[in-house]
Amino acid sequence: MFFREYEGGNWPAGSLGVPVTAERSIATDKKIFPRGGVVLVDTTVRSLTGEKQPFKQFMVDQDTGGAIRAPGRADLFMGIGPTAGIRAGEQFAEGNLYYIFLK
Repeated sequence: MFFREYEGGNWPAGSLGVPVTAERSIATDKKIFPRGGVVLVDTTVRSLTGEKQPFKQFMVDQDTGGAIRAPGRADLFMGIGPTAGIRAGEQFAEGNLYYIFLK
């Protein structure tokens, strides 16, 4: 999980140069996963009270992270501000990524 501090001005952008969206943008290793790919994420996230909750939704792979250097790693963008920071700091869960490709 990751979040960004926001002090006004331009909204945080991913490696594609477009703004990232809370709980809709993920970061992966671009040597392995395609930029801009549509992906179904199936995992759990922790609530503000620390409880694990199912998290299954479509997201867009629009960022990369400095610590992401393996096929088994992805970060979900949780948003901006203190709440997003708390949620991002509490996350570590296994899950599945299902990329959608045209045939």
